[in-house]
Amino acid sequence: SASADQTVAEPATVNVTFHEGKTVRQDGALLEENEVCSAEDFYNEMRVTDFTADYSFLPSNEILQQREYPLEGYLYPDTYTFYIGEKPKSVIKRFLRNFAVRVSDEMVNYANSNGEGFQKVDMSFDSAVILASIIERESPDNAERDKISAVFWNRMENPKVSGTGGKLQSDATHYYPYVVTDERPEGFRSEYDTYDIVGLPKGPVCSPSVDSIRAAVYPDTTCKAYFFFNDKQGNHYYAET
Repeated sequence: SASADQTVAEPATVNVTFHEGKTVRQDGALLEENEVCSAEDFYNEMRVTDFTADYSFLPSNEILQQREYPLEGYLYPDTYTFYIGEKPKSVIKRFLRNFAVRVSDEMVNYANSNGEGFQKVDMSFDSAVILASIIERESPDNAERDKISAVFWNRMENPKVSGTGGKLQSDATHYYPYVVTDERPEGFRSEYDTYDIVGLPKGPVCSPSVDSIRAAVYPDTTCKAYFFFNDKQGNHYYAET
């Protein structure tokens, strides 16, 4: 047995802050920069490990694996304490455990049961996270997010009335393919760019805050607009045409 004066050194730790609206790729770079784990090992871990059995808010692993970074949108943005040289699986579980704490079961169940906010659109909690990631990038003003959510829902529900054909036309989705991968696989952009596709992109485009997730799940159903505009002063305008 070790004598009393042989103290075991505590493993070194580091605090790392991940901001809302950032991507998994940016998260990986930050982890590597802080010597937690390599970015590549972090990305590979989510490609080879199925986390869905332990975290009921996640969609099926089959759905997640179709995305460039399977857990995009589900790594909750916050400040974390990691060990230097921590295993990527352990790192990912910290993010997912925090997501489970921040996002209530009620929100997840409401979205998965096609809550009344979703009228005619087929909905799941995964869809809400995808929409939340767009809302996160569209406005920093939490007071406006449930209205912005409504604009996107209205477009999906009434594609003909809005004149948009159900396209969300969000710049956040247009730029996403260019920030996540250097060698874009054939057709990758067209699965995300909401100027090209109707409805939601294939997956989230960033890490949304719980406020944006709440707005996606509970849109302002009194808002009948199909368009919105933010001016440089941060004012928001809504219109039906």
